Amino acid sequence: MLRIEISVVIPAYNAADTVCDSLDSVKNQTRTDCIREVIVVDDGSSDDTAARVEAWRRENEGLPFEVILFSQPNGGVSKARNAGVRKSKGNYIAFLDSDDVWDETKLEKQSRIMEDYPQIRMLGTGWKGRNRFPGRRIRNRKGYPLYGMSVRDELIKYWPPTSSVLVRKDDLEVVGGFDESRRYGEDGDLFCKLADLRGCVYYTSEELVDCGNGKNPFGEAGLSSKLLKMHRGFLKNVRNCYCRGSINAVEFMVFTVWEYMKFIRRCIIVIPRKLRNRM
Repeated sequence: MLRIEISVVIPAYNAADTVCDSLDSVKNQTRTDCIREVIVVDDGSSDDTAARVEAWRRENEGLPFEVILFSQPNGGVSKARNAGVRKSKGNYIAFLDSDDVWDETKLEKQSRIMEDYPQIRMLGTGWKGRNRFPGRRIRNRKGYPLYGMSVRDELIKYWPPTSSVLVRKDDLEVVGGFDESRRYGEDGDLFCKLADLRGCVYYTSEELVDCGNGKNPFGEAGLSSKLLKMHRGFLKNVRNCYCRGSINAVEFMVFTVWEYMKFIRRCIIVIPRKLRNRM
């Protein structure tokens, strides 16, 4: 059985106020023996993100894993994540955004599942307070709350959260990682490619990640202005799946209409809320 050695990749942009909380959530994992390194990619921050990480590293000497910080010109989260993966030495990658935190049992529970079922090469988790259950329940002798998602499931409901994902590094290399030309919907595109490669993306429904300090992904001030760009990103994911042959022409039309319907719903939810907040 392949020994799990995890490289944690944290892209950080102007994250001085939150990145140390993210690092603490890695340090506090109940299983740290499988962590080989934590790689923080400072993506051209204009604040003191890098200094905060350096200070955290000095204050936490003697950890059982290495903490690596490097900086690059701002290129977006996809470029930062890919850079971290390229520099990693582990055979598994765990992504963690710099304003997200992990439950202390996250890596222990994920690694146990993947050790028991090595055919699972990507495993996400639920999201605290906003869990979803797309895909199909996977019956297993251990009784894990395990689900599997096909490419079509991904196009219906992009899941799991990127900060919950533990994935084989070699699979990321095969599919080419994140599309660095994109800033919206790039994680859904990656999950579709991984599902296409291995037939299924898996997740456990346990809520093991707290994303964005509890923010609503479609409702916070400032984020609603990006709805159109996100919508276009999701439409591109549908087209990419069609061009790869993952879905047929009829499915391409159905998923396109489905995405327009979701976009309208998001606007109906977000725009009145934003107007009320301005009053």
